Amino acid sequence: MNADFRLVPAAAAAWLMAALAVHLPGVAQGVLVAVAAIAVGLAVVKGRVPLVLAGAVAAGVVLSAAVQASQMVLCDGAVVVHGRAAGNGEQTALGAMSPARMSLRVDAVACASGPAQWGSGTVVLLGEVDGVLRDTIVSARGRMVELERGGSAYALVMDAELLSVESAGGLVGLVSGRRADFLGMTAELSPQAQGLVPGMTFGDDSALTDVLDQAMKRTSLSHLTAISGSHITMMLAVILVLTVHLSVRWRAALLLLAIGALLLLVGPDASVVRATAMATVGAVALWRGRPPQAIPALATGIVVLMILDPWRATSLGFALSVSASAALVLVVPRLALRVPEKKVWLRRVVAVCAVPLVAQLACAPIILLFSPAVSLSSVLANVLVTPAVPLATGAGMLALLTTQWEGVVCVLLRIAEAGTWWIAEVAMDVSRLPGASVPWFGGAIGALLLGTVNVAILAVLAGPPRVRGRHAKEPPRRSPNLGIVLGPAATRSRGVFHGPANNTQIRPPKLKSWLIAGAFTGLIAVGIVALRPEPWVVYQCDVGQGSATLIRAGPSSAVMIDVGLAEGRSQDCLSRARVSQLDLLVLTHPHADHVGNLPAVLSAVPVREAIVSPARTSVAERLEREFDAVGVTPWTGLTGLSGSASAATWTVLWPDRAREVQDDGVEGAGVNDASVVLLVESGGARIVALGDVEELGQVGLVEVVQRCGKPCQDVDVVIVAHHGSKTQSAELTRLLSPEVAIIGVGENRYGHPTPEAIELYEAVGAVVLRTDRDGDIRVGNVRGP
Repeated sequence: MNADFRLVPAAAAAWLMAALAVHLPGVAQGVLVAVAAIAVGLAVVKGRVPLVLAGAVAAGVVLSAAVQASQMVLCDGAVVVHGRAAGNGEQTALGAMSPARMSLRVDAVACASGPAQWGSGTVVLLGEVDGVLRDTIVSARGRMVELERGGSAYALVMDAELLSVESAGGLVGLVSGRRADFLGMTAELSPQAQGLVPGMTFGDDSALTDVLDQAMKRTSLSHLTAISGSHITMMLAVILVLTVHLSVRWRAALLLLAIGALLLLVGPDASVVRATAMATVGAVALWRGRPPQAIPALATGIVVLMILDPWRATSLGFALSVSASAALVLVVPRLALRVPEKKVWLRRVVAVCAVPLVAQLACAPIILLFSPAVSLSSVLANVLVTPAVPLATGAGMLALLTTQWEGVVCVLLRIAEAGTWWIAEVAMDVSRLPGASVPWFGGAIGALLLGTVNVAILAVLAGPPRVRGRHAKEPPRRSPNLGIVLGPAATRSRGVFHGPANNTQIRPPKLKSWLIAGAFTGLIAVGIVALRPEPWVVYQCDVGQGSATLIRAGPSSAVMIDVGLAEGRSQDCLSRARVSQLDLLVLTHPHADHVGNLPAVLSAVPVREAIVSPARTSVAERLEREFDAVGVTPWTGLTGLSGSASAATWTVLWPDRAREVQDDGVEGAGVNDASVVLLVESGGARIVALGDVEELGQVGLVEVVQRCGKPCQDVDVVIVAHHGSKTQSAELTRLLSPEVAIIGVGENRYGHPTPEAIELYEAVGAVVLRTDRDGDIRVGNVRGP
């Protein structure tokens, strides 16, 4: 029985048009007209119904995106918003020194200049929202700033102040209360279980330790705390087993009820929504007495989701979820059938072991777009944790359902704790193995090369199954309990139905099928490459003997720290990095090698906000005039000043007081020690830019970092002080202990960077990069995917 690909064109059209509609609405409308004309022509001439359906779906997606965008109310300045919290209010990676962050699904917006309006969409609150729980009804006021088109949120509400907080009522309130009770009970478990048990039960990994979190990311186990198809499959499989004596329609109704309850419990995460959409399609098929098919279910789920929420189109999580699911349902069953039918146990072992391998092969090209390395340990880690996952997840789900019986819950939580202990041990041990990941070509070319290799491997794995005789058929499937194809774990299941429907001959996929699958995968990759930002978090510009640093803030916006000398032409670096707007421009101190090119940068791109050093010199006065000419009033950078720039959050660590200093020459130690030292969190990475702080400044900075604690220590990237001069604090280097140390330097007569500075950072395990040898430096996710 070949997979049914008739709905794939509609799914591809929905996905592509959703991506265009939210990023380039004008282009989307033009493409829609062309697609509609082609579809109608083919329908008339050749009767191609799937293409007509694709055209209709494309029209629905574009219309839906336009309607939803029209309901996103924007205000210029002060605003009051009302809605439901889409997540918990939490501190960012910078800790208490920065504002807390929370997503809010708005239902009403009141601008300062008018009455309240009905609205929709998601905004991000930055301010006093720490401790607010998901699903809480919130009213808040603040200052609205529009975000770039295409993200999951359309605006920030900065300096957010809560006006009212109400617990959700009805069913939502009941679920929220049950979730809070469960979290309270897990507080008595071991540290790893406090994070993993809630994470594997309903996706709350807020208590996961940083060390374990990074180990799970390096071994590709982080999906275990993101509720997905395997969790849903497990839950629905239990329901099907317990309801085996009920009629088919009763069982389907219970499945639909369970799917809705789980979605209510864990929230609309990308993989959850994809898996529940597939499960819903399968449950409806069961209701109608038809055998569910995975590819039509997946395609239908994509279509429905792109109409309901077009902003998921360029979500990396959604792309990974769909790619993995498609590969699993196409490859794993056929791979298992290559084992002789009498060796049932061996078939099951092959299917279980094949799941992480196939998923990794399908996802690796997409992951490569954002982290240029191929994980070699992920398959091993996922196979090793397979026995513990049902134990931890199943016990956790049962404990969540029985929170009113304390004795039962305690036993179930201890069982879940045992399962998570094994998972944590595997993550920690495997992440330490040598050669756990190997570098690969980055960008679209690297992804295309790896994708070609992986598709070839998948085609071999899904080759002709081993059968008895030339026309052998698959034996009837007898198990009545696991026949709904819901996601990864379902590929290890057997059918619900008896009789002829399952007696069909299993044929290897035709070349046409693999071409369709390959084209679909290519569409995903092209869409992500074209519409998502380049895979860098930090971009150090090569501007000669000077410094200019970009930190990702949005798809085409950044925080810029210093602009280099005029002859360094940092405006060209903005073009190379594809940055068209600076959400924040920081001039660490008024020396020419850091601020000389300001006029060219201000002419090249718009600047929203700026920070300058408190040092008062003639150069500083000139900088203020240049900012004033473009309508920007800069803040004075002093310890404790904090805020956000689109998706990036920042705080000033130094100087601790206004320094009335005069420029004392090129060396300028007084001005250097008044350098603004900035801590920025972007894309999960923490970056510290040290400016040109000298010995006295670094001594004071050590005290600040010690008081700040964990959020300011063991960071990901450091922009080394004063171009790598010999004046470097060993204590400060030890506290920061970065993964990557970047030195902005060019040809000079000062001996920068000094061997002492390089050795100091290498001694704490940092990779030292320098612009005089490496040119422009791009740093992605230094801690792995």
